[in-house]
Amino acid sequence: GKTWFATLNDVGIWNNTAGDWEQALTVANGLPTPVIEKFYIHSNGELWMATPVGIVRYDPLTGLYQPNIDLLDGLIGNRVNDIAEDNGKLFLSHNGAGRTRPGLSVYDLATDSVEFTVALDQIPSNNVLALSADSWGVHIATDADPLVHYNAADNKFEDGITSWQVGVWPA
Repeated sequence: GKTWFATLNDVGIWNNTAGDWEQALTVANGLPTPVIEKFYIHSNGELWMATPVGIVRYDPLTGLYQPNIDLLDGLIGNRVNDIAEDNGKLFLSHNGAGRTRPGLSVYDLATDSVEFTVALDQIPSNNVLALSADSWGVHIATDADPLVHYNAADNKFEDGITSWQVGVWPA
């Protein structure tokens, strides 16, 4: 077996059988970021790492990294702080640092996709730039993505489009 260590610059690997260090995972050999918040070892042996750039997956058998799982894949944001697994689902926490909203993303291991997210805040920023109302509710644009819609019919906030999807922000 192996014991994994997150350090300030890399991921150290102690080989328990050999009683010696293996080559560390570093930015120089493919690690997207040296900042690792949490490890999760999948039953297939893959190492999943919570990082400021999303989930980084590493296969120690092949020595290859899988594409990061991040905002573009449906997470609330790129910064992931913790990982927990239950019944084939990974629960990923987001602390709200930087442009990442605080909340939870649920990743389904069977479908290899984000199943759903839960935002703990109602709007992405307290700096509201524009409001627009219609019969369905209120649209709220802040200085951070996404546009948020308050649905008056069910008293819920819903995420809408992001700034890169429109020509001018706020829309």
